[in-house]
Amino acid sequence: MIFGIDIWGSVQDIFANRYEPEGARIFARIYWRTLLALTFLILVASIVYGEWDFYTTLHDLENLPTAPLPAPLLDRTSLDATLADFQTRQQQYQSLSAGAGAQVADPSR
Repeated sequence: MIFGIDIWGSVQDIFANRYEPEGARIFARIYWRTLLALTFLILVASIVYGEWDFYTTLHDLENLPTAPLPAPLLDRTSLDATLADFQTRQQQYQSLSAGAGAQVADPSR
């Protein structure tokens, strides 16, 4: 790219001849360089923002407050009581299944 051309030299002449090929070429150069500059600025801004957000997250992770351990959800006595209830239900089920129930006739016959 040639940056030595005086693009902003006579803006009024360029604008007056904007439909001529020479004027369109100069407008195209202005447009292209503006796009390049905006792309570069967006790229730099996104990199800076990403690094800023990354270091902010690292800083927040270093300064996490230490929370006390939560109390256990079950204590030993309630767990033993629940297991005892399950064992009684199992015994009740086994006593029901061991006893022969009423004989039901086969409906397919």
